Amino acid sequence: MIFCRPRMPLMGVLFFLFSACNATSTSEYESSDIRTEESQAIETAEIPDSSGMAENDDILTISQKELERDAWVESMISSMNLKQKLGQFFMVDLWPMQGDASITNAIESIKRHHVGSIIVFKSHPHHMLDVINRSQEASTIPLLVAIDGEWGVDMRLDSVIEWPYQLALGSATDFDPLYQMGKAVAKECTRLGIHINFAPVVDVNSNPNNPVIGYRSFGENPHRVGRAGSAYMRGMQEHGIMAVAKHFPGHGDTDSDSHKTLPSVLHDRNRLNQMELPPFQQLIQDGVAGIMAAHLFVPNLDNRNNRPTSLSSYVLKDLLRDSLGFDGLVFSDALNMQGASGYGGAAEVAYQAFIAGNDILVMAQDIEGTVTRLEEGITQGEITMDEIHERLRLILQKKYDAQLHQYQPTNKRNLIDDLNPIESKNTVIDLYQANITWVPNADEQSSSLPLRDNQSIYTLALGSSSKQIWQDRVSDYIPSEHLTTRTFENILPSLRSNDHLVIGIHNLGKTPPKFGMRDSDKALISKASNRCKVTILLFGLPYALENIPNDLNVLMVGADRPEAQIAAVNAILGKQDVNGRLAISTGKWQEGQGEDLMGLGIPLGIPFKVGPDPISLDLLKAYENKTINTRSAPGGVVMVNHYGRNIYSSAFGSHTYDEKRAVLLGDLFDLASITKVASTTLCVMKLVEDRRIDLDKTFAHYMPEFEESPCGGIRLRDALMHQSGLPAWIPFYLSSLDQRETAYSSHWQAGYSQKVADTMFIRDDVREAIWDTIAIQGLTPDPTYKYSDLGFLLLGRLIERVTGEPLDAYVYNEFYFPMGLESVMFNPWQWIDRDHILPTEDDTLFRKQLLDGYVHDMAAAMLGGVAGHAGLFSNADDLASLFQMLLNGGTWQGRRYLDESTIKDFTRWQRYPGNNRGLGFHKPDRDFDGGPTSNNVSLETFGHTGFTGTSVWADPVANLIYIFLSNRCYPDAYNPNLVRQGIRTDLQTEIYETLFH
Repeated sequence: MIFCRPRMPLMGVLFFLFSACNATSTSEYESSDIRTEESQAIETAEIPDSSGMAENDDILTISQKELERDAWVESMISSMNLKQKLGQFFMVDLWPMQGDASITNAIESIKRHHVGSIIVFKSHPHHMLDVINRSQEASTIPLLVAIDGEWGVDMRLDSVIEWPYQLALGSATDFDPLYQMGKAVAKECTRLGIHINFAPVVDVNSNPNNPVIGYRSFGENPHRVGRAGSAYMRGMQEHGIMAVAKHFPGHGDTDSDSHKTLPSVLHDRNRLNQMELPPFQQLIQDGVAGIMAAHLFVPNLDNRNNRPTSLSSYVLKDLLRDSLGFDGLVFSDALNMQGASGYGGAAEVAYQAFIAGNDILVMAQDIEGTVTRLEEGITQGEITMDEIHERLRLILQKKYDAQLHQYQPTNKRNLIDDLNPIESKNTVIDLYQANITWVPNADEQSSSLPLRDNQSIYTLALGSSSKQIWQDRVSDYIPSEHLTTRTFENILPSLRSNDHLVIGIHNLGKTPPKFGMRDSDKALISKASNRCKVTILLFGLPYALENIPNDLNVLMVGADRPEAQIAAVNAILGKQDVNGRLAISTGKWQEGQGEDLMGLGIPLGIPFKVGPDPISLDLLKAYENKTINTRSAPGGVVMVNHYGRNIYSSAFGSHTYDEKRAVLLGDLFDLASITKVASTTLCVMKLVEDRRIDLDKTFAHYMPEFEESPCGGIRLRDALMHQSGLPAWIPFYLSSLDQRETAYSSHWQAGYSQKVADTMFIRDDVREAIWDTIAIQGLTPDPTYKYSDLGFLLLGRLIERVTGEPLDAYVYNEFYFPMGLESVMFNPWQWIDRDHILPTEDDTLFRKQLLDGYVHDMAAAMLGGVAGHAGLFSNADDLASLFQMLLNGGTWQGRRYLDESTIKDFTRWQRYPGNNRGLGFHKPDRDFDGGPTSNNVSLETFGHTGFTGTSVWADPVANLIYIFLSNRCYPDAYNPNLVRQGIRTDLQTEIYETLFH
């Protein structure tokens, strides 16, 4: 075994085996170079070692991979002449948008000076990749490629994912979305042949008037900046991209731009230790690979006359290397910036940067002159070959780690699609969601969010003349009136204190002093807040809060992008948790302010497909209109969830054809046979997991009363697959009609306890008569597939027998209640205002009334509204949540309800000839010859349909849930139009064609 000490280059032990130079190291400065009183200003003992390990403790074992890497490094060093070695310390800039002549000149410089790395700027992805490949081809030693992509490669490229600015990400208390952003940005860089990203910015923006950092910073709290920066960094580095934290030792509290001049940071050491340095310490401790040196004058670190920190060995060696324990690469900030000028010509500036401790000289303006100056420094003993080799060794190690020892050109095939994956687009929403901050008026007795439909709600968008996404989505769920500034003035006198006006402020800026806030907006807000309850949605950076009175309710959103607006809607409607805290202080608003809001359900999203182009599912409206125009149903809801987000939800039509009440997304529908999977099958799955039932046992095993009955010998598995041999159904209600006067009562009385409909109670012993009738049914010999309600009626009874609880109580307690599903239920007439329940049939035969809130299925009604085959009602949201739990492998919002293996077993095709079903679940036709689904779905899809005009399908391959709810049996249960028109399957086809083709 070979061992070495921490923070020592791994090849240090082997150095004497390979190194050709043994020159003696000398100090950069003699003691006479700085006065005694000046040296006191750069004392570094105040900062504790942050390497996380003692110098003499813990030893590292060199792995085989490290040995192979170091052998490659040493072979490269031994093959290089001095100019090639020195060339590795330079990073040349390429600007594809400046034309081919510019690129040609840069590539000539790469070849002539043996440059070790390049940085690429503004371009189109194809053009950038061409430039990178051309540069690599021109270099005899593979190049490290960098990009200055603080918020992803879109900072420098078009046609790619647009990531949020860092200040919009500084309010999070959950940093996992930032890690996921780092992971996604790493994939972007890798796809483009990039190895280094000059990110994150970990400057603490304690000065709101900072002209150059501002929105590039995570905020003003150094510890939160450090945690946010670390999450972003780790996401990149753990997926193969070298992160570079900047701008050391901290550019956040300056009032000038180092691109134009040399800014000063005049704080004492205590302040630097408490504010500027902690984020860098955090990232060093967490293993950041690179740090960029800033062009700043910080006299308490180096008080030589206007000496930039980027040219100071006291800052980069004594402080950064020795005190903070950084052992990665140090990059200079761009050496063409004015903040680095003033020390002779360009060659001397670059030389001073190198001897100060910068390993990579970024955008040095005179490479040839700098190389000459470096050679002189070596000759004069200012630089040793030991130091050259040590620093070169680190660069080459990074090249090996970037797989450049086996470099292959990057291809352009599917480049744009690869740079625009759906996962990354959803991560953008996650980022905004994690940073939304709720700062309510402390004097209010109850929170104004989430919105409730028991008050008049108005929405108004300031800074925009068009209706915004957030307004449309809010009105989908809650009745609300959209206002303009003109209509606001008209209704202002009539507004009451209980009315709720939600004001979105749009088109804000990102720079001081007003950050885009308009005086007219402030005046309108003041007038509104004197009349009614006001909630502000601030679609911009938090500094704009300075212009908002702090006695208002404010939802800080962070940006005005569609993804940010959708995140705001999730907060407004209570669909996702809100737990952000303000990243900065401004006016009377304080950093760290914010209160939590609890969210529940499936969050809203945006329709996405692979690629840069936006898409719309508005074509689905044509099928909704067709449903109404063909009188297939008076109304309904269509919902599409993709990757766990609701990307389309539309309530269309009315409860009845008289159009008196429009359908809302929250309305409940009679699910009919979807009950079989959304209730009964879920319960069976749970009981199987708990080993309380065995699917290969018979009904009689658990219900001895059926021992002598044909149905007693049916295996539970066969009942779930509809191959039990039982009849499809029995019209139990018909025999009761002959005895209507004795079988039913118009009111509750002893012996008539089950309500079938309004003013209609059924005699208690009828329930047992139903079971007696099932018990005497004969079975088809050698049964194959035959859809049957009776098997699921028996399964419902079995669940009650095994659990000792009513079916509805068991499924509520095991699933609906803990999942927070308030709108999925049996017998909603007991709990819900009937204005929110769509009616089914105008029953002229059995119950002789319009059925709204009572189950349509006659057998379920005769059993009290709760049965194994029918009876469940739900809105689309809660039904989607159940199926999302199944797609999630049995988990929902952090809790496990079913094992993934159980779900896979029940939802797979069971491989019985002539039977395309799973266990309980319906499946696509395996030959795609008709069947209940579109032919575009995967064969792993599972779901069910319902007699009342309902469907739910979950596709694990596409990660998609499609729901169609309607009351197609109003007013006539035998209306065939929905099936004849093929609306449900055609609509599903349209969804797949839009999203995946």
